[in-house]
Amino acid sequence: MVGKSDFKPVLGRVLESREGDPVPVTNLSTIIKAVTNLMTLAKDAQRVREERKKEMAPPVREDRRHSIHEPLIQSFDSEDNIKLAEHVSIADLKKLMKEFRKGERLLDLVEFKEAIKDLLSGSPWAYVLSSGEWEQQLESLFAKVDASCDGFVDLDEFCTYMVLQYQEKHDKHISNAPFKREAKIVRNQLSKETITRVCYAANPSRYLSITRDGLLTMRSMTLEWHKSVQVCDEESPGQSAQKFQSSTSSAPRKQRLWVTDMCVMENINKLVISTISRDMHFYDMSTKTYAVQYVLYELEFVPLCLNYWYNKDDPGGKSLLVFGDDNGSIHILQFLHPLKGIFEAPSKKQDGHLRICFKDLYEHVSKVQHVDFMGGSVHSDWVKKVLYIEETDYILSCSASSEQSMVLQDRLKKKNSYIFKVRKGINCFDYNRNLNVIATGSTDHTVRLWNPYVDSKATALLKGHQTSILDVVIHEDMGQIFSYSMDVVLKVHDLQVHTCLQTVMLKFPRGSRPPDHGAFVLHLQLKGANSLLVCSNDSIAELKLANGTNRTTKRAVLSHDRAISCGVYNPLTHQVEVVMVTRHQEPDIALTRYTDR
Repeated sequence: MVGKSDFKPVLGRVLESREGDPVPVTNLSTIIKAVTNLMTLAKDAQRVREERKKEMAPPVREDRRHSIHEPLIQSFDSEDNIKLAEHVSIADLKKLMKEFRKGERLLDLVEFKEAIKDLLSGSPWAYVLSSGEWEQQLESLFAKVDASCDGFVDLDEFCTYMVLQYQEKHDKHISNAPFKREAKIVRNQLSKETITRVCYAANPSRYLSITRDGLLTMRSMTLEWHKSVQVCDEESPGQSAQKFQSSTSSAPRKQRLWVTDMCVMENINKLVISTISRDMHFYDMSTKTYAVQYVLYELEFVPLCLNYWYNKDDPGGKSLLVFGDDNGSIHILQFLHPLKGIFEAPSKKQDGHLRICFKDLYEHVSKVQHVDFMGGSVHSDWVKKVLYIEETDYILSCSASSEQSMVLQDRLKKKNSYIFKVRKGINCFDYNRNLNVIATGSTDHTVRLWNPYVDSKATALLKGHQTSILDVVIHEDMGQIFSYSMDVVLKVHDLQVHTCLQTVMLKFPRGSRPPDHGAFVLHLQLKGANSLLVCSNDSIAELKLANGTNRTTKRAVLSHDRAISCGVYNPLTHQVEVVMVTRHQEPDIALTRYTDR
């Protein structure tokens, strides 16, 4: 075997031979053996260097993900590459800009890698920064940013790349943005108080809005003003009817009650309004003149939020009025025959409306029954919103409590209860049965998505707001969530990919007044208008929704009215047998067969 030391003398003798002289065969065989040995030595040296690199490299983490919220990397193909525009904030860009401006320096590949690692050290991708795949991706990113191909990256090249990234992100989501036009904003001319809530009333279709001082306004579906009436007037409890007044009339300002909420009792064409005086006012909407029929007064605590339900297949059957109060309790008024009356008629004929003391409700037991839900406080703080869920017979409520932020409980107290905890409580929520999701907003500027029956952890966190979130609404067909924060910012989130599709800064004409909002800010109206209403101060903004559905969540034709538990294909009959089991109700199994022929 010829060693490395024999290679140079032999090669030298061959090179020193005169041109045209044949090279001896023995010399050629010796050269081949020497080259072969050199190649073997080079491979051994390379293998030793790679082994040393592996020994010096940090250990590979076995538990790659700490939580389900960290991104799962399955490959580093072009479609899975990390987009800087999705993980870099303004503060990060300013920090990177300082790196570039240190002496107007240029960054080579090594310096660029270190700068990007520092930039993304706090992102969900931090756990893969030391992997080999990450190093390859950074090299690919450097090649993309280095537009001049000189081996260095300057600030102009990096900014150009980021602008292109943001433009690509914008173009990707703009097609799913629901709001294409500017908002239409109308103001309340008869009262400068903040609007508490906007409701929809049918027959005829119209919007009803009420201010904190009790001014009830009726508007058309295009927000054209029709009429206004002062309701819940404490100075005239015996007045039999509250009549609409003209917009040109002006009356001296009186001390009014503070309205907390309002809801429409659609099947009996009535309107119920709650106030801080611990009472509820029931108005008749069957005529042009709104007349107060009943006043339920001296409730134990202040009712803050209302929710009314009735069976649309049986409008005359039992209906529920659920309300939460400032003690954290939830109460249920069950009307047994609402079409025949919600309270007993007085034994003696009297002028004006019927006033009923709350503690005397037992006298109306043939018409209405009161249930103190759970027999006490459900929350340790004010109840901010309450909702009765017909399909499961559950009641969902939220508060600012950190221990009982949101509670989902069976009305009949026979099934499991679910208690959701958020450190700063929950301000608002919206529930969608078909999507099986609850969206909540909190003072920590975060929108959370929950599985209704998994209270341990939210399934997704949607960030982007800079102030406390006041209200959230789910649009099922578009697969989107609308969230509104205290700084008058409306955001649209995609339910499937959990990204922000659109941000709208609303410009309400409030003058020098700071933005002020009622307890219920958003109202999504799909029937007859297809728009989203936003309330701030004494103004209402209407944002028209784009037609069509979100292509990422477009629903297929439904074959069943409930969730499918399992299915099996029978090769003998060439049929698919589907079994539906209702999980949270009484067992209900249905068998359906579909043939493939």
